[in-house]
Amino acid sequence: MEDTQLPLLIRVVRTGSGHRLHLIGELDQKSTPVLLGCVEHLEAATGDRTVLDCGHLSFIDARGLSALLYAQALLGESGVSLELAEPTPMLRRILAVTGLAEVLPVVH
Repeated sequence: MEDTQLPLLIRVVRTGSGHRLHLIGELDQKSTPVLLGCVEHLEAATGDRTVLDCGHLSFIDARGLSALLYAQALLGESGVSLELAEPTPMLRRILAVTGLAEVLPVVH
C-alpha cells in the first residue's frame, strides 16, 4: 500500500517585512525537499525576514535540523534573516541540547 499522507504542509503568508511559513506536520528526510523548495522560491522574493512558525510541527529529525540551517544560510546570502516562532516544547529541547538555540533565533 502506498503512503499518500503528506508529511509536511507549508502555508506561506506575506508579511510587511517578508514571509511567515506555517509548518504543519513532520520535518524529516522525506519532507525537507518541500521546505527547501519553498525557501529557494522565497529567496528571490522581496522582504528581509522569513519566520518559520513551528507551532504545528509534530516531529523533526537530524535532516530537518540540517534543513533549517541550510535555509538560514541560503536566505542569509540574499540578506534575509530566518527566525523560528512558536517552537514546540520538543523543538525547544532539541535546539537547546544541540546548541542550535544560539544559532537559530526564536521570536515571540
